[in-house]
Amino acid sequence: MRQGGVIDKVTDAEILEAYKLAAGAEVVFCEPASASSIAELIKYIKKVIC
Repeated sequence: MRQGGVIDKVTDAEILEAYKLAAGAEVVFCEPASASSIAELIKYIKKVIC
């Protein structure tokens, strides 16, 4: 069954930016690998809005 998902890639810099955002804004600490999902979400939102 297809759900219409989107897969993209993010850079190390984008992951670290998302990691810092999560730690600073929400006081949520995670490993950098987990921050990759946040980085992809940020990238996707920027792509849709702009």
